[in-house]
Amino acid sequence: MSAPVPLRYHRRQDGTYQPGHAIPSTAALCDEFEVSHKTVRAAVGVLVEQGLVVTADGRGVYVTGSKPPADA
Repeated sequence: MSAPVPLRYHRRQDGTYQPGHAIPSTAALCDEFEVSHKTVRAAVGVLVEQGLVVTADGRGVYVTGSKPPADA
């Protein structure tokens, strides 16, 4: 799965997605990365499992304060 890489590393490292802030909607991410809703949902699921984002039902997905691994 390729979608988590840009979200997890690139956008976190360049400061696009700051801790505490919401990431774009599923539809916006589909457009940005030219992938399906299923791919975005799977990518967000991986990020949740890794503790890099949290979901807030009905409000969105938010970046946590944890940092990506140094090997990224």
